[in-house]
Amino acid sequence: MPYPIHPKDTKALLLNIAEDMFLARGYEHVRVRDITDSARVNVAAINYHFHSKDNLYRAVLRRLFRAIARRRIACIDRAVEHQPEAPDLVAIIEAYVRSFFDDVSVSADHKRHLALVYSEMSPDAIAPDLVVSEMATPINTRLRQAILQACPQISEEHATLCASSITGQVLHFIFMRDIFRSMIESSSDEDLINFIIRHITEFSLRGIDCSSV
Repeated sequence: MPYPIHPKDTKALLLNIAEDMFLARGYEHVRVRDITDSARVNVAAINYHFHSKDNLYRAVLRRLFRAIARRRIACIDRAVEHQPEAPDLVAIIEAYVRSFFDDVSVSADHKRHLALVYSEMSPDAIAPDLVVSEMATPINTRLRQAILQACPQISEEHATLCASSITGQVLHFIFMRDIFRSMIESSSDEDLINFIIRHITEFSLRGIDCSSV
């Protein structure tokens, strides 16, 4: 399990087991009984701590989305911290984009995390509000701020849209990476990732276009 816990911490145990099961099977295919049997606790434990399966799912998503947001924001912060007055826009975009691919490299669950995010943006989503409040808004806000620090002459609206565009490009290439791999010549996975990062960075720089404002 990804979160070390005290044996008596039933709430954390239920969260960890539920996250593993929801990622592996999807919300609809996980029963409350599956979770409690794996945790070796009574069904009443979920009712006590979360009141319902929906609330347990929301708690799993809230924790997951907050963790993703913290990682993205930390990457942006590191790119800005050495030049807070006039940060390098290229360094900001590259660091932000690379953070997604670093997650792919270190986490076998990363694609399933992304699939879960997409599922929560569908018409049948259970917690689309959490995608916005716990992940999309904090990440977009910090990336927009960093873009404005590097390009103070552009409008906040333009910076907001550019931040969203950068994220959209990254998600597209991650999901399409295997297909994209067949379209270009690349000697290794690392070369392909670097190619994609350069492309997104250069494409986004033209879209932001600080010099023409």
